[in-house]
Amino acid sequence: MIKRTAVIVAAILLLINVPVFPDSASSTEPVPYDKNEFPQWSKDLRRAEIVSFGSLPFVTIGVTMGYGSYLYFTGSTSSFPNPLDKSGNSFSSEEQLKIFGMSLGISCVIGIVDFIINRIININNSRRNAELNGSSITVTPVYPVLEQPVDPPPLELPPPDEPPQPQDSGELSE
Repeated sequence: MIKRTAVIVAAILLLINVPVFPDSASSTEPVPYDKNEFPQWSKDLRRAEIVSFGSLPFVTIGVTMGYGSYLYFTGSTSSFPNPLDKSGNSFSSEEQLKIFGMSLGISCVIGIVDFIINRIININNSRRNAELNGSSITVTPVYPVLEQPVDPPPLELPPPDEPPQPQDSGELSE
């Protein structure tokens, strides 16, 4: 009886807090994010996260190939282990955990390096923009400015009834 009463009270409390009709003043259409809705560091951090997780499969293949090469060339195995072998005979579970741990570490380093590079680029761009917006730009001419424009000399054309004469190129013809 007590359980039944508790369930009824909980249901009533839930129904009281849930609106039956939506607000007519608010729109249900999604609104795209504004350009300045998130700070730049959070965008850079999100990019580093995407780069880290995106590089993980490729780094894992590379680490697996490197670890297999290490085992083969040190003489620990008689044949090169196949990293794509589905039977699981290539690496033990302890070796697989080592490979995944190394891959995860390398992927995190790649993401951190990407984050640092993007932060430096953004800081330099913001400083450059602040310098350009804060100061006036003066243009200094390399050559002295002339008072009046210089007219080019008139072009001498042959009269229309005479055919043009070939010009001497300066080479001797035999």
